[in-house]
Amino acid sequence: MFFPKALLKARIPCVGEARRRHRRLIIGFFILLPVHFALAKLATAFTFPDGSAAIWPSSGVFVATLLLFGRRFWVILLLCDFIINRVLFFQTPASLIVASLNAIDSFIISTLVARFIQRPYPFERPQDAIKFIASLFLFTPLTALVGAATQCADGISVWQNFQMVWLGWYVGTVVSMLIISPALLTLFKAYRSRQWWKAKQPGEFFLVLALLIGIGCAAFWSNNPVEYMMVLPLLWAAFRLEQWQSTLLILVMAAIAIFGTSKGFGSFAKDSVGTSLMLLQSFMSALTIVTLILSAAIHENRTSSAQLEQANNQLELRVEQRTSELMNTLQELQITQAQLIQKEKMSSLGQLVAGVAHEINNPVNFIHGNLNHLQEYTQNLLDFVALQQKYEPNPAPEILAAAEELDLEFLRSDLPKILSSMKVGTQRIREIVLSLRNFSRMDEAEFKAVDIHAGIDSTLMILQHRFKATSERPEIEVIKNYGNLPLVECYAGQLNQVFMNILINAIDALEERNAKRTEREIQDDPNRITIRTDVVNSTFIEIAIADNGIGIPSHIQQRIFDPFFTTKPIGKGTGMGMSISYQIVTENHNGKLECHSVPNKGTELIVQIPLQQRVYSAA
Repeated sequence: MFFPKALLKARIPCVGEARRRHRRLIIGFFILLPVHFALAKLATAFTFPDGSAAIWPSSGVFVATLLLFGRRFWVILLLCDFIINRVLFFQTPASLIVASLNAIDSFIISTLVARFIQRPYPFERPQDAIKFIASLFLFTPLTALVGAATQCADGISVWQNFQMVWLGWYVGTVVSMLIISPALLTLFKAYRSRQWWKAKQPGEFFLVLALLIGIGCAAFWSNNPVEYMMVLPLLWAAFRLEQWQSTLLILVMAAIAIFGTSKGFGSFAKDSVGTSLMLLQSFMSALTIVTLILSAAIHENRTSSAQLEQANNQLELRVEQRTSELMNTLQELQITQAQLIQKEKMSSLGQLVAGVAHEINNPVNFIHGNLNHLQEYTQNLLDFVALQQKYEPNPAPEILAAAEELDLEFLRSDLPKILSSMKVGTQRIREIVLSLRNFSRMDEAEFKAVDIHAGIDSTLMILQHRFKATSERPEIEVIKNYGNLPLVECYAGQLNQVFMNILINAIDALEERNAKRTEREIQDDPNRITIRTDVVNSTFIEIAIADNGIGIPSHIQQRIFDPFFTTKPIGKGTGMGMSISYQIVTENHNGKLECHSVPNKGTELIVQIPLQQRVYSAA
């Protein structure tokens, strides 16, 4: 017979799931059977003189099993209960009827919980606990009726006591489910959540347990009518402890009450066994119902408070995150605005410098170019005058008077010197103009291969006035240790701005240090700025600018590249110079800008950029 592959693949998971279910049922049977047997023997160990038991613990175990593991376990419950009843109590037909009734009770209760509560733990809200309790009282009388009839028909009880047998069966089943099922459900829930104890609860639990046992002993072992005082520790547990602890204390209360009453102690021990059972079961039911409902209400309140606190924390976290995002956005906008203003200033300054350099360059070039001719013409005239004096040693008196008035000899010796000085001055102006043009680099908006040393020299030329000694400050020595650098692809104007910012900070640091030193100390350790360049790993160039100034403290070194951070007085620095320099080096040139400083020893700023920007970016 042919089966499609898709159908076979669909059947294989179903077969595997069915096998797993059967395996779970078999395991459940072998676990539940000895548990049921032990509970049955325990119940019969504390029976009353007529053989009646106050509770039947297996009923509570059955309900908890179906709620925890699913209603398909009803078959296992039926089989286990049939075996135990057949071995311990009834004949085969009666055992089958009683087992069926117990399984039906558990199945109906678990079905009602699934239908109307829709939670595996019906004690998380007070309304759910009330529904669970109501289902126990409303849907077990019929099965109790059939069970009592079976018990009388089998000869275990007489028909004259049918009403008491039915009532005892009914109330015993309800009380068993009230006491045992909540304990198992809450214990299993605590086990799953791995939250057995909260802070300071172990000691409080054992204190409540001791109080409950003390009151129970006084009531059921010493015949003091204080049994209802046991509600106090139960209420304490409902308000203060976890639900599994409250239900465990209910078990302790029931065990003490059953043991004492079955032995003839306590206010519930009467001559009539039926009366004693009713009083005992009513007592246990009342305390259990109050504790369960109150515990569920407190649990719901704690859960709501925890959810509210969690929601509040999440809201606060979202507000903090949103506030942080807004603050970051605002800071970014401020940084961007400051950078735009700074760039606009530098752009305007560059345009101004370029314009001034261009306007100065033309007349200076004209003057410098004609100085050679003027020097030549002047020398020719002086040579002609000397030749005339050679061949006419005795000129007219008027010529001698004019020569004396003009101081001809001084004029002949000083005029060439003046022209030479003028030539040196115009050459100096040309060099300054060239430095200004190199510094501005307004015509280079893209990467171009440039000479880094030329950019450094241009920056030094512009800052020359701050290196020279004046009456107020000593000279700053500039030491240049230039390596053999190839042409480097970069934004030349931006790098010149970086050199300018670093050198200005170095000069300020030296001046700040000088203010704290004597002339003797300055002479022993003069101001010095060292500029070193080199090639690193054949792919990067390194420009290190070091000074022997005041240095930077370690806690400030981490912030020198932060926007708006400055240690200078108000009005002397904006805190954007090093931030913009860091951005130019790291973002615009894919490089690194590092600071190394020792307080009172000096600072070194190291700039590293790749030789070829396009190749480096692609890599």
